[in-house]
Amino acid sequence: EGAKATRIAGANAAEVGAEIAMLRERLTGEQPVHLLIVTSDEPEFAMPAAAWAARSGDPVLFAQRDSVPEATLDVIERFKNVPIYLLGPESVISAKAEKEIAKATKALVRRAGEEDDPVANSVAFARYVDETFGWNINDPGHGFVIANSSRPADAPAAAALSGTGTWGPLLLTDDAETPPPD
Repeated sequence: EGAKATRIAGANAAEVGAEIAMLRERLTGEQPVHLLIVTSDEPEFAMPAAAWAARSGDPVLFAQRDSVPEATLDVIERFKNVPIYLLGPESVISAKAEKEIAKATKALVRRAGEEDDPVANSVAFARYVDETFGWNINDPGHGFVIANSSRPADAPAAAALSGTGTWGPLLLTDDAETPPPD
């Protein structure tokens, strides 16, 4: 009772991501601790970001392979000192796009996963750590959320599993019968 719904407007993923980042700031009164930038061109590489956002509250912004949408650049410029992490290899967010991002910020820009395969990249992201950013899953005994890389819409649905209780990174599989070696 008394709850309100807010419609997030946007013509594409970059505009929606930027609107969510700004709404987060309005609701909390705080800047984010990190910004996570993912590709909007290959959603299977972006899927693990949903679990991280659910755990951390970090906004997820979008870039294309060789360019960065204006909406994403606006958020980066607003939060000039917030560290930025790119999820994925140069094949999905190129060095050209990375330079465009770096021009808009005073903060460091780092890659959190550089594998050319979405399954291997999800494992690399689960292992990644840089001070206060990253899952740092480098020893046994952790829970995971697993989704098929061919079903990107499962990532936000599974994010709730990473947003309550003991969080777990989203790992990807590309085979419903046999877990990939990664």
